[in-house]
Amino acid sequence: MMERELGRPLRRNEVVHHKGHNGHNNHPSNLVVMTRIAHSSLHGKEGVEAKRKKGIKTKYNYEKLTKMYKSGLSSREIAKIIGCSHATVKVAVRKNGIMRTNSEGVKLRMNK
Repeated sequence: MMERELGRPLRRNEVVHHKGHNGHNNHPSNLVVMTRIAHSSLHGKEGVEAKRKKGIKTKYNYEKLTKMYKSGLSSREIAKIIGCSHATVKVAVRKNGIMRTNSEGVKLRMNK
């Protein structure tokens, strides 16, 4: 479709991006030609990669993760509840600076 609009074949480093993220909408106004690198970068920034991977996808899940982690659940237990890997939980905990505290309010570190 886009090759017809451009009047030439796509180059090896080019891809067609669907602006509305709907791969079935091939209307020219929804399509843009970009380099593979630019396309990957765009999807990383928009968080589309998170939609493809099974992970922690919404603010609700981060809030839920924080409550569960602070309540003492392990990363494996949290992962089963949320529906992702325990490694994803560990990364989210570290990235978001989620800390547990003991009964005296002293911060505890997450075991690696």
